Amino acid sequence: MGNKVMKQFEDKFMEVQVSMISLALEYVRAQAEKIFIYAIADSLYSFNVFYKINGHVVRKHKVNKYLPKESNIDTGLQSSLLKEGIKDVEAMLAICKEYNREHPTEMWLVYDAETNILFDKSEGLKRVFIDNDLSDWYICIIHLDENNKLSVDFDYAPWLESDFGPTDRINFFRYKFLGFESRNEKELEQFKAMEAFQQEHNRK
Repeated sequence: MGNKVMKQFEDKFMEVQVSMISLALEYVRAQAEKIFIYAIADSLYSFNVFYKINGHVVRKHKVNKYLPKESNIDTGLQSSLLKEGIKDVEAMLAICKEYNREHPTEMWLVYDAETNILFDKSEGLKRVFIDNDLSDWYICIIHLDENNKLSVDFDYAPWLESDFGPTDRINFFRYKFLGFESRNEKELEQFKAMEAFQQEHNRK
């Protein structure tokens, strides 16, 4: 792929990411400090959003708990948010197909509304690893903490070959990276099993 075509691909891919962020911002009327988007595109499509509001990371249906009453949003729009998010995931796959690029099966975006910075280095990093004959990773988690300290974790576990489905992986993602607690003992046991699976493959 030539430099000009590569630039066209990257520009179109970025447009979809910006659309995802705009969609998530519109849902909370731009009342979030940070936005976390987690999208899956394997056997099925999934799109989920989490928000950092007044120092608390919350699910989309609980944002009003941390917003001033006069600024509460209509959480009934959740279904529209997810529906439009799925359209963006489909658009992302169409762009990858158009330019004969392998599409990401999972994507994790962090948007800092205070600095207007979008973090998604996964595709660029993946190309660096491949070009230098390094072990390919399955997921790249880029985390920006409250002190604007950036950290990167590479996950080599072959999740698509596991018995853990998309919903399991989203819940594990929330548990491990966003600080959500397990809802019951059964879910905690599953998270421990997923951690063991992850550690087994990341030791190789």
